[in-house]
Amino acid sequence: MNDRNRRPRLRVIKGTRGPNSDPHLVTTIWNREWTPGEHGGFAFTTESARVDVVNPQRARHLRVFAGGSRTIADRVVIDSKIKAMPCCAVILTSRAHGASAGIRDAAMRCGLRLEVWTAITDRYATAEAAYFARDEEMIRSADRVLAFWDGESAGTAHELSYARSLSKPVDLVLVNRGPSPDRYPGGDAA
Repeated sequence: MNDRNRRPRLRVIKGTRGPNSDPHLVTTIWNREWTPGEHGGFAFTTESARVDVVNPQRARHLRVFAGGSRTIADRVVIDSKIKAMPCCAVILTSRAHGASAGIRDAAMRCGLRLEVWTAITDRYATAEAAYFARDEEMIRSADRVLAFWDGESAGTAHELSYARSLSKPVDLVLVNRGPSPDRYPGGDAA
């Protein structure tokens, strides 16, 4: 299914808020930033990020960049997509709030190998440039992209455009905006 420019079409899946969605305006345990090294496993550094590896597995894997809007707090939708991943999948995500926090939580509960990429901000002019560089590097190293988008996030829109420019297969899940614990947290934003 390619369009005239030979780019894969986006597969849009309508997401809805589930009964276990985060209804609170307070940051919950799962919806928090990742602390580098908190898993006790090994880590490596790339040009733009420090990568913590959780649940390491043998090298037979499908690398999936999974990310999305920080306003998304719907764990049911995120859990269902992560549970559908093959057991050999490696999930690449950032340490941001929102969708990334839900993705980390779901991947750890499913026992999937998880790589949490932390932007190295001192190598770039701005923190935002570091976040974009990290996300682009994750997308380049992935076989496919799973994106949870609220329809408004400029960062997720950039990720989708970048993945499409590389002809990466993209699964796009449109999710209603949820109450975000902190719309613009100072930390490692996506």
